Parts: sequence; C-alpha cells; structure tokens
Amino acid sequence: MLYRALKKLSIGVAAGAVFNVNVLKPAAREKLENAGIIAPVHAPPLNEIWPGRVDALFRAGINCFEELILASNLSPELRGWQGEALKLLSPGPKQDCHCRKGEK
Repeated sequence: MLYRALKKLSIGVAAGAVFNVNVLKPAAREKLENAGIIAPVHAPPLNEIWPGRVDALFRAGINCFEELILASNLSPELRGWQGEALKLLSPGPKQDCHCRKGEK
C-alpha cells in the first residue's frame, strides 16, 4: 500500500514522500499511523487524470495509481509514467506565506 510520510521517518523517508508501507513492520506501521506520522494515499482514478493513457495502462494490467507506482519490470514508457505518477501524488515545494501576523 502507498502511504505518505507526514513527518520525516528514521528509515530515510522524507516528510511528504510517498512510499510503500510494506517496508515497515506491521506494529510500526500501526504505531506511526495512530500517531499521525504516516497516512494512506488516496489517489484519484486513472481515467480522471490520464484518460489518454488508461487503455495502455489497463493492457499492462495496471488499474490504479498504486499499482503503477509499485509495479516493476515496466516498459520504458510506463516507467516514465510511473515517475510522473509519483510526482503527481507527492506534494510540491512549500509556499512561503508573505502575510503579516493577523492578516487573512
């Protein structure tokens, strides 16, 4: 399953990064999830984001973003899409707020 690290993890996962939660032991996963340090990723359906790619992904046996990101032995084209999917599900750089205290 894909999870997002809400804080930096000691296993080398940066805050905000999407990762395969199976790298954690079940007890550690439960503890981190209950503490709000990690959370499941809820990706949109492929056809909402990539309607032009859905047929090729379905032919490759990929039905959702999670399957694409976790897949191995992909064609070069699908590997490129895999990287794009990971970027899509990862947050962008933090935006600085230039507001003065008390302003909305």
